[in-house]
Amino acid sequence: MEEQEIWKRFREGSEHEFTLLYRRYAPVMLRYGHRLSSDPDLVKDCVQQVFFQVWKSRQNLSTPPSVRNYLLKAFRCELAKKATFISRFQSLPDDSQLGTETSYEAELIKLQTSDLDSQRISQLLTKLPERQREVIFLKYYTGLQYDEMADIMGIDQKSVYKLTYKAIDKLHKLFHVPEKQESTSLRKRVRVLASSLAPSPAEEAAPALEKLPASGKLALNFD
Repeated sequence: MEEQEIWKRFREGSEHEFTLLYRRYAPVMLRYGHRLSSDPDLVKDCVQQVFFQVWKSRQNLSTPPSVRNYLLKAFRCELAKKATFISRFQSLPDDSQLGTETSYEAELIKLQTSDLDSQRISQLLTKLPERQREVIFLKYYTGLQYDEMADIMGIDQKSVYKLTYKAIDKLHKLFHVPEKQESTSLRKRVRVLASSLAPSPAEEAAPALEKLPASGKLALNFD
C-alpha cells in the first residue's frame, strides 16, 4: 500500500495504519537518532514522542509530500529540543574556497574510485563532525535528495551542499587516496558507504507497538 493511502487512513483513525507507519519508519528514525546521539534511551524517547504526537493530532495534520521525510524532520526537531549535543551550523568558507556542486561531485567520484573496505569507512565516519555524519547518513543511507535533506535539517540547500562537500573532502583526506588508482563504479562505492551505516542486528527490528484501548492512546514499547 502506498504511504499516502496509509497516511490518509491513519488520519481517519485507523490504528492498523498507524502500526504500519510505525513499523515502516521507526527503525530508520532510530538509526538516524543513533547517528546524532550516543544516548539510546533519549533516541527511543524522542521516537515515542513523535508517534504519540502525530497520533494525538492526526485529524489536524495535512498530507505531506513524503511521510518518511515528515517523520524524520519531526524526530530531529524533538531530539534537538531535548538535547544540546546537536551542534549549531557553523560558518563555512565561501563558495570560491569550497567549489561548486560540480566540484563536490568530482571529489566524491575521486574518493569512490579507491578500493577501501567498509569497516575502514565506518571507523573514519566517527571522526567527522556531527553535522557531516548526519548528511552522509541522510544522503547514502536514506537516499534523500539535497532539497529533502535541507528541509529535514532546517538549513538551506546551499548549506547542505557545503556540508556534504566538507564531509566527502575530509573522508578523502583521511583515506589518503592516491591520485592514480584503478577505478571502480560510483554505484559500487556508494553501496560501500551505505553498508558502513547499516544497523546492528539489535537496531534492525522495529520495537514492539502496544495498544492501550482503555485510554484510547497508543504506547510504544521499545523493550
